[in-house]
Parts: sequence; C-alpha cells; structure tokens
Amino acid sequence: MTGAKNARENEKKRKRNTGNRMLGYLKLGFAYLALAIVIVFLTRDVPIDALVAVWTTAVSQAPGLTQVAAGLLGLSMVNSVLRRPEGARQIVVAVIFALIGTLAFHSAFGLIKTSMPYIVPFWADPMFAELDRLLHFGVDPWRLTHDLGALLPMEAILPVYLSVWAFPALCVPVFLAAFDKDRLRVRRFMVLYVMAWAFIGNVLALVFNSAGPIFYDRLLEADRFAEMIAVLKSSPMAGTNLPAIQENLWTVYVERGQAFGSGISAFPSVHVSVAMVTGLYLIERSRWTAPIGVLFVAVILFLSVYTGYHYAVDGYVSILVMTGLWVWLRRRDARAAAIMV
Repeated sequence: MTGAKNARENEKKRKRNTGNRMLGYLKLGFAYLALAIVIVFLTRDVPIDALVAVWTTAVSQAPGLTQVAAGLLGLSMVNSVLRRPEGARQIVVAVIFALIGTLAFHSAFGLIKTSMPYIVPFWADPMFAELDRLLHFGVDPWRLTHDLGALLPMEAILPVYLSVWAFPALCVPVFLAAFDKDRLRVRRFMVLYVMAWAFIGNVLALVFNSAGPIFYDRLLEADRFAEMIAVLKSSPMAGTNLPAIQENLWTVYVERGQAFGSGISAFPSVHVSVAMVTGLYLIERSRWTAPIGVLFVAVILFLSVYTGYHYAVDGYVSILVMTGLWVWLRRRDARAAAIMV
C-alpha cells in the first residue's frame, strides 16, 4: 500500500504547480530581453529607434497572441472542469506567464537577430553553398526541391512555411501551459523551445553568420544563385507574400533598421528547429500523431530550401542538434522519474 501511495503522490507532484512551470520562462524572457537591449546599445547606430520598433511590434502582436491564448485557455478550462477542477486557477496563471514570457522572449530574439551582422559580418555563405553542393553529389539542393515541387500542389503547400508554422512558433509555451500537466515533459519541451530560438537562432547563427541563397548574390555581388532567383520569379511562390517579405528583410538590413520578423540569418534554420520541437512533441505524445510530426518537419525543411531562404545543410544541422538534445533530455528525465518512484 505504501508503494502505491508513494506512486500516487509522485504522480501528483509531476502534474501540479502548473503556474510555476512557466514562471521560470517568464523570468528568462525578461532576462533575455535585458541582454538584447544591452547588445542593441552596444551595436546599433540609433538603439532607441530599434527598441521603439520592437515595442510597437510587441504591442501590435499582443492582441492576436492573446486571442489565441484565450481560445486555448477556454478549451483547457473545459477539460479541467471536467477532469480536475482544482487545477483551473493554476492553468490560468501558467497561461498568463507563458503569454507575457513569449512576448518578451520574441522581442529579445528579434533584437539580437537583427544586430548580429554588426557583431559578426556575414562570412559563411560560400562555405555552405559549396557544402550543400558536395552533400548532394554536385547538384544545388534548390534544384532538387523545384524538380519535386513541379509534381506537387505548391500553392497549397507554400502557406505551411509561414502561416501554419507561425502557430507552434509563437504558441508552444501557451499550449503546454494550457494542456500538458506532465511536469517533466513540459520542462523538456520548454528547454527545446528556448534552444530552438536562442541557441540555434542566435548563438550558432552568430558564429556561422550567413544570409542564405536568396541574398547570396546581393551580399557578395555575384551571380551564384541568379538562376534560382529567376526560377522563383516564375514559380508558384511568386503568387504569395514571400517575395515581398524577402525584399523587406533586405531593405531593413541595408537601412540598419528594425521591423517585425526582421533579421537575415540562414545557418542553422530556426524554421526547421521550431518545426522539430513540434514534430518531436507529436512523436512523443502518440504514435497516431507521430506521422503528422514527421511530415511537418519534412515539409518545412523542403520549403526552407525551395523558397531560397536556406541551404539544405541549415535544416540538417537543426534536425541533428534538436534530436540530440531531445534524446539527452529524455534520458535525463527518465532518470529523474525513476528516482521519484
């Protein structure tokens, strides 16, 4: 009886204090933002303008993110009332912490990403372009994706890269706070989420600063990807908002400005690393959702190359890093769970 009682108590410990799970993320978000502000003042010509732009962006994004959070919270409340009414208050606190933490976290990420070329100039594009060709037996990967794309309904697939991807990109913390009561799993995927952005998108990206195939020729005054750019102009991508977004990224870079989603960086791919967080979560939760997770990662990897944003190696490295980290965290948490029992 004692063993069964201890097991029940340990299970309660794993599934309670939901609000506290996101308190650390909230604190991290503001610490990350403080670091970003310091970096901006050290590297930018007019730091106040950059900070005002980020503040304006955060204010403009807050209502939409709040609506999503409210919708997730409402669904979670129904579930909580039916299954565990005493946990409702903790879930509300956790969702609020996750929402505010995400606004701070992504404001910081954008500031640092846009400041990276002033710390380490773009240098790695020729290396990655040649590595891509070497890994694909002398063929640039963008050619392979467009050959495959000619067989696919690209008009239906292209929105996945921005519109569908944006939900997990912004809402993973809120979703975990609202629906996942497993303390170890929430902690594990919050670590993965933070690493997908801060480590992949800031640390590794800064060390190997690169602009990507779509900006290669303008950056290096070359014609290495001139054919790719011409193909993109006549591809289904031309009918989307992606070309305008790419042009805006370059304009903000040249003008040394700051805007929503600004900042040029190719290696490693944050799109793929965030997709990996989503995919790994779906893999871990159920064998029924696992194929969806794998497909989502594959589509984002494919589109990251098809659109010219990334070298294929950008996505490959993101997949390897995130998978390795997930495996390590799973093993660590399995040991922790064994000790709790």
